[in-house]
Amino acid sequence: MRLLKYFIIAAVLTVGNTSCSDFLKEDVYEFITPDNFYKTEADAKAGLTSVYQTLQDGNGFRRYIWMGAEFPGEAAYANASAPSRVEMDDFAWSATTDFSRLIW
Repeated sequence: MRLLKYFIIAAVLTVGNTSCSDFLKEDVYEFITPDNFYKTEADAKAGLTSVYQTLQDGNGFRRYIWMGAEFPGEAAYANASAPSRVEMDDFAWSATTDFSRLIW
């Protein structure tokens, strides 16, 4: 019985020491080094353009979150030309509402 206890302790320690080495390795995908930092004006413009490109989509500045919070209240109102906004204004949104999808 005593031998089994020592065997189990040794097995747990052996597995515990070897199992974490691969788990703790971290792959760094984004890190600024002198090699990948902007070197020319064109590099800086390309980086800035990529930031602005991200903001070009319909929810670039997270305006739908603001609209979803303000339409049900008194600070904003929805006109009849946008049915999905009227649903938000009337507290009639669901998981299939455009605003719910865009906010999510």
